[in-house]
Amino acid sequence: MNKYIKKFDSVEVESNVKIDAVHIKRTENNIDVHEVKIKWDRGTTNDKSYASIKILLPMRRSKFRWAPYCQLDKAMRSTWMGTAKFNTMLAVDCPVTCVYDADDCNEYTVALSDVKRNIEIFSGYEENGAMFAFRGVVMLCELGTLNSYTFKVRVDRNNEYIGKTLDRTRKWWEEILGIEPMNVPKEAKLPMYSTWYSYHQDITDESIEKEARLAAELGMKSIIVDDGWQLDTCGGGYGYTGDWNVVPSKIKDMKSHVDSVHGAGLKYILWFSVPFVGYFSDIWDSVCDKVLYKNDGLKAAVLDPRYPEIRRYLIDKYKEFAVEYGIDGFKLDFIDSFYTANEPPKTDDMDYEFVCDAVERLMTDVKDELSKINPDILIEFRQRYTGPVIRKFGNMLRVGDCARDGISNRVGITDIRMLAGNTAVHSDMIIFDTRESVEDAAWQILNSIFGVIQYSVRLEDLSPEQLKMSRFWLNFSAENKDILLNSEYVAHEPHCNYPIIEAFNDKERIAAVYARNKILPVDGRKTTIINATPDSRIYTESDAEREAKITILNCMGDEVRSETVKISKGVNVIDVPKCGLVVIE
Repeated sequence: MNKYIKKFDSVEVESNVKIDAVHIKRTENNIDVHEVKIKWDRGTTNDKSYASIKILLPMRRSKFRWAPYCQLDKAMRSTWMGTAKFNTMLAVDCPVTCVYDADDCNEYTVALSDVKRNIEIFSGYEENGAMFAFRGVVMLCELGTLNSYTFKVRVDRNNEYIGKTLDRTRKWWEEILGIEPMNVPKEAKLPMYSTWYSYHQDITDESIEKEARLAAELGMKSIIVDDGWQLDTCGGGYGYTGDWNVVPSKIKDMKSHVDSVHGAGLKYILWFSVPFVGYFSDIWDSVCDKVLYKNDGLKAAVLDPRYPEIRRYLIDKYKEFAVEYGIDGFKLDFIDSFYTANEPPKTDDMDYEFVCDAVERLMTDVKDELSKINPDILIEFRQRYTGPVIRKFGNMLRVGDCARDGISNRVGITDIRMLAGNTAVHSDMIIFDTRESVEDAAWQILNSIFGVIQYSVRLEDLSPEQLKMSRFWLNFSAENKDILLNSEYVAHEPHCNYPIIEAFNDKERIAAVYARNKILPVDGRKTTIINATPDSRIYTESDAEREAKITILNCMGDEVRSETVKISKGVNVIDVPKCGLVVIE
């Protein structure tokens, strides 16, 4: 197979069809932007035709690699390894990689401008030449009737904490793509209850209302009613999905039920699977010829949003629930399923050629029309559909499912926050065995303390100690949300799963330590240190001798000790109960 290669500076463009290419490079403030426009003859392409852009950069300091999908694996990978490859599109991650040194300082943050189309990314160590390589591949058959495409590659070389270079990348996307993030109401950043892990599909109005009352007593401000309310059964599957009618066997009177939850003081958020329509649904016969593909395992198909009547149907359903029942928010799931490598050709009945553009239009219209009904509407999406375009029509981004996996929650929250701006970042729903120790239960919460906590344990089953612990940490989260969620944020050692995380302003600082023998510098600011380590001690380092008041609380918020002490210059040891905290002021 022929390869056509064009080289410009450190950039290489490759295709297996003949292309013309024009390259422009701009450099400012240690940031290079390469713009390469390619053109080809559509008559020469087939379903294997591709074009790629590759940039090779010499590495001097980098030891680790951050990408949106990496999660627990931040190791440097050779580009031929499967773990060096990932795909991005509108509803899956975003095309960026950062390679950084042992001080968490950036050497290169490389990003592509196209955050909507399906792009295959290879990023890692290029053994031939000992370079960092970043390559983005686009299949020309997925570009429909287009015969030109522009790659923009941005290389940020600033030697600073990677959170800053990633945040600058986020701002670049917003600027060049005109992304205006959705309004974030205050409730989006307050603790919530979810029915998913606690009940799965086995929900009733009585159980939801009971949990709502208990959740309100513990300090939660919203409840997310997940999958199950639309099904008579509890067996999973999506064969009957698509009609979106409340089944009386689960919820007898939706309006009075929502009113009851509101009466308990909670907002009501309802789950919908956006793209699926079941083979056994009432609407199947009317939409079965307007689907992208079928999934016989699910007994369902994925709707094609390029049809305006499909978008209208979904929007009207969500509006119906917002108007008739007073729903305050929507958990909109599975929008990454609106993808197929071989999109059916555009027909005269469609108003978009590309599915990604139609999905963006659908979700933007959903946001716009629901916001007219309620300006503070809450809309949640979960990992991996947490990219920059999603922030246009979602104000809550949640970590992907990781039941009882505190580390994945901690890493997921932090990774999403790196690119999320002011959008609320939520934990996956917290669950633990109600028979485990109060400290072990608290550890699950503490791994999510720098995100919005979603809780999914049957509250009536909690022990008195677990109830007290939950109330303390949920209230701590709410009372300190301005520091925890809205201030400057530094998560150390991504390659070690962020063993120290801190958020701070000029006057106050909150830090959490998750691994043994970590030393945390302290200064003159009021500092709260959360001990999420297996040991009952915290190590601090002071740059000067000073007098301070320290207050130590256990994981249930009980005061263990409060006194004025002399802090020595250098390393100090403070006894702090496991999953408790110390306040130094």
